[in-house]
Amino acid sequence: SSGINAEWPLRPGGRKAINDMLATCKGAALNADNEALKIKVLQSGRSTSMAYRDMLEYMCEALSANNTDSNQLREHSKKIADCVTDLIECAKELKSGADWVNPDDPNVIAENELLNAAASIEAAAKKLSLLQPRKKTKKEKSTDCDSALIPLL
Repeated sequence: SSGINAEWPLRPGGRKAINDMLATCKGAALNADNEALKIKVLQSGRSTSMAYRDMLEYMCEALSANNTDSNQLREHSKKIADCVTDLIECAKELKSGADWVNPDDPNVIAENELLNAAASIEAAAKKLSLLQPRKKTKKEKSTDCDSALIPLL
C-alpha cells in the first residue's frame, strides 16, 4: 500500500525507513491546510523515495559490473539531498499554518500555569460577586461586638 514493491533493492532497514517516511507524509498531508500543500507533501515524499530507490539501483548495477562512478554516485546523493530539502520545506509550510509550541519550553509551561491561575482567580471572583451579606437575626443584633464593647470603655 505504500507504493514500494518487492523488486526494490532495499535492505529491510531502508525499506522500513522509506515506508515510515511515506506513511508520515500521508498523515501530514491529511492535516494540510489546503489541497495544493497536500499534493506538494505527497509528491515530495514520493520524489524522495524514488531518488533513494534510483541511487540504490545504481549502486546494485555498479557493484555487479564492478564499476562505480563517483560522479554518478554524487549526483544521486545530491538528488536525495534536494528531495529531502523539499520535504523539510513542506514540513515548515505545514507547521506555519498552525500554532505549534514545544510543551517542554519553560515559557510555555509558565504561560500555561499563569493562564490556569488566572482562570482560578476569575472563578473565585465570580463566586465572591454572587455572595451577599447575611441578614442578622435579633440575637446577633443584641450581641453585636461594637455595642458590647462601647459600655466597657
